[in-house]
Amino acid sequence: EVDVSTCLTTADFIKEIGPMLEDKTSIYKIKLKGSLPPYVTINLKDMETELYKKLDDFTLRDETSVAVEKMNYDERSIQQHFINTVEKKRLKADLDDELMNEVLNMGLRILSQENF
Repeated sequence: EVDVSTCLTTADFIKEIGPMLEDKTSIYKIKLKGSLPPYVTINLKDMETELYKKLDDFTLRDETSVAVEKMNYDERSIQQHFINTVEKKRLKADLDDELMNEVLNMGLRILSQENF
């Protein structure tokens, strides 16, 4: 597990992963953890390309979450409306928290990259 909470670019992610790589012939299961701002995009394909230069065999999984701070969004913004809607659904429905977090994470990442 690698905490990538301070990373902003693919190069930053690779720098964080680098120190844990001890042996090129070992098989690694790399899990990206931490909370990232919604404007940070994780490009797993680019990271895999870079890591294949250093490793023979590995799996790379994104288990990060989006750092959600309601104060960051204008109350009238589509992002804030989305957060409010997801939170209401979470309270009313007996849905899996992990699923709801994934919906929130994906939705905010998508909305942060679009101009509506």
